Formats: sequence, C-alpha cells, structure tokens
Amino acid sequence: MSRLLSKANCLALLPLLIASIFGGSPIKYAKPKLSDYGFFEGPMADHNPGPSVMPYDISAKLFSDYALKSRFIALPKGQQLVYQKDGTFKFPQESVLIKTFYYPNNFRNSDQGSRLIETRLLINTQEGWIGFPYVWNSEQTEAYLEIAGKRLNVSF
Repeated sequence: MSRLLSKANCLALLPLLIASIFGGSPIKYAKPKLSDYGFFEGPMADHNPGPSVMPYDISAKLFSDYALKSRFIALPKGQQLVYQKDGTFKFPQESVLIKTFYYPNNFRNSDQGSRLIETRLLINTQEGWIGFPYVWNSEQTEAYLEIAGKRLNVSF
C-alpha cells in the first residue's frame, strides 16, 4: 500500500486549508484538471512537455514508498530563472514546479509501462508558493484536483 498521501503529506496541505477558511483564497490558483494548465502535449500520461515546460532532476532524492518521480518546471512565456549571488534561483511569479509520482507496472521490465498516481504542483503566486495535489484516474487520461487528498491502495 502506498503512503504518498500520508499524515505528513496531508499536514502539508494544512496552511492551504487554513488560508481558505480564514479569508485567504489560494484555491483561486487551482484548476479542476491537470490538463487545464496545458503543461503537456499529446496524451497526458506520456508527459511530453509543452514549449514552456522543461524536465529536471535532483541529486538527493527522497524515498517515497518505491514510487518513481518525474519533475518539470513551467515558466511563464518570455520569463526565465535568475541565478542570485547567494546561490539560489529567483523564480518568476506564476512559475510552476511539477512532480508526478508513479509506479512501473513491472519493476523488472520498464518496457511494460507505468501507472501514474499523483501529480503535485507548486505554484509561485502573489501570496507565495502554494501546492495543489492532482490524482490520476484509473484510465490514466486525466488527473483531478483533490485538495483533501485521497487514500490509494497500490500494489505491484
């Protein structure tokens, strides 16, 4: 069973829920379906990045119950990251970090495809960075916004 939507991950959504209850409205930045953003071209499950979306990887990966991850950065048209003197990057407003969790259908043979589980967006807004979870349907054609998360049993 996967723990992608564990207690710790649900706690990460707490600021979003509190802001929504007490007057802030970060939910205004969320779209109902992942495809509404236009990050990917062709079939959604193929994760072929669109023109303003770039794949990236990190050197120190966290363990996530054997799930694999694909990562992308979407920048607003005509914008770019700025490397700062302190060694960090300044992201333009409306930048989006995209991370999809998935499992191979067969860990011994990657040619047998994979099952997408969840895509998380981290959007740089006027109010700061705000995260939104999208859960993939069983047909692997779309991921839908699930603010409160969803418990999924995953077997392989």
